Amino acid sequence: MMRRLLILITLLFYGFPSSAQLQGDSVFVYFAGQQTSDGILLAFTVKGGVTCQGVKIMHSTDLQNFEEVYEFQGVCGNPTFDESYVWTHDSPENNSINYYRIEVSSLGITSKTLSVLYIGYNTDGFNIFPNPCKGSCTLYFSNSNNEIHNYEVFDTMGKLILKGETRENSIPIKAEKFTPGVFSITVSRNNSPRFTGSFMVIR
Repeated sequence: MMRRLLILITLLFYGFPSSAQLQGDSVFVYFAGQQTSDGILLAFTVKGGVTCQGVKIMHSTDLQNFEEVYEFQGVCGNPTFDESYVWTHDSPENNSINYYRIEVSSLGITSKTLSVLYIGYNTDGFNIFPNPCKGSCTLYFSNSNNEIHNYEVFDTMGKLILKGETRENSIPIKAEKFTPGVFSITVSRNNSPRFTGSFMVIR
């Protein structure tokens, strides 16, 4: 009896847990984003047992000024199970890091900030970023089916400098030992050239 009384006094003194005391990590068990052909796909999961009213997706390009880009209206979360949500930002900042966070005003919480690099492809379906290349840069291209692609890098004299293959949608170019100048890169699929691009190496 005395122990129950002490527990009750403690709760009355310190207060029962409230939604305002919840932290982002205790509400969102998953928050991730990736570039797709339609923009940046964002996915997050609200922990089971947490319910809320309205979820806002906030976006920034400088980590300072965030603005609302979408709102999931109505009741969110589930009193029993984890509840997942997805949404695609179809107008992210090109060739830049895009920052996102989730705000739930009904709970008074904000998620961790998520950063996603978005590379806009040119008309040939690729981009080299950054360009000029200082130390290293990356060639990004569409490869949704993870097909094998071969690549070759040449200098202005036609000398082969680098070659390799990948199933990814990006090719890292480590140019620390390259002589400053202009280089070309050819990417092929099934022994047939797919596209050719160029980049400049500076010191």
